[in-house]
Amino acid sequence: MSFDSDLHFNSNSLVFDKIDSYPKRKNNYNQQQLEAICLIEEIEKKSIDITENYNNWIKIIYSLRCIFGDESKEYIHRVSIFYHGYSYLDTENQIEACFKSNGDGITGKTFFHFAKQHGFTVKQAKQENKEAGQISQITRIQRLHSLKI
Repeated sequence: MSFDSDLHFNSNSLVFDKIDSYPKRKNNYNQQQLEAICLIEEIEKKSIDITENYNNWIKIIYSLRCIFGDESKEYIHRVSIFYHGYSYLDTENQIEACFKSNGDGITGKTFFHFAKQHGFTVKQAKQENKEAGQISQITRIQRLHSLKI
């Protein structure tokens, strides 16, 4: 049992009878974003580098930018970190460079293509989570958005 000799009890403190709710996210995820998050979680669980080389990495950066827009940096780092030569600073610099240009012919599907080449599919990821009894981030996000807070 712990003991605090300096414990102070404020008998004049205010009592709140209402709990303020968290504000809803400004960005509701679309289906493609939810599926990309699901795959990124699986990539992280298995610590697999799907970039393999510089050219693929650039395509994945553009692709994640297409999927997540201005909020893509976190996801780009989460995927890039498994590359053997990963550097946070180099990745930040490359993201900035890519944001200043456009990836001709690169779409959100490019990320899913590279993930599939390494054995990651949304269907397989959902099945593995179900078998492991785990709730994925995609499910948590969907539940959060369905709450009437």
